[in-house]
Amino acid sequence: MTDRPSVDALRTQTKGALKAAGISQAEAGRQLGLSTKHMSHMLTGRATLTLDWADRILALCDTRLVIATSSGQTATPGPRVALDDLTSDQLDALYDDLERYEEVQGEMNERAVDLTRRVAELEAQAAEHLAAHEQETANTAR
Repeated sequence: MTDRPSVDALRTQTKGALKAAGISQAEAGRQLGLSTKHMSHMLTGRATLTLDWADRILALCDTRLVIATSSGQTATPGPRVALDDLTSDQLDALYDDLERYEEVQGEMNERAVDLTRRVAELEAQAAEHLAAHEQETANTAR
């Protein structure tokens, strides 16, 4: 059984990472040996986006796929309301909330990609400084 919200979130996060990295679906497909059509289908739900493919796509964006599990108490959902019982205004409000949620989620994904890039830059700078320091130490020892 698939957890549909998780699958949708994976697609959204993968698309957000590509966007934040400035990589088009066509370019990602080319680099991974996939057709643009198949890449598009995976990112829109017309084809399965496996964890393996998501990980490969995210790697192009210098992003890692992290899977977490939790145990213990989970939030108890409120009572379900039949869509037929909602007014037009209530449905509009729900769609507005969903759009805001998707915007915030996209912004958070972009921020996560930016932070991951920054960490990589800092790690590279630290490695350069360490190498320079080791070179200076070696030169001084001679």
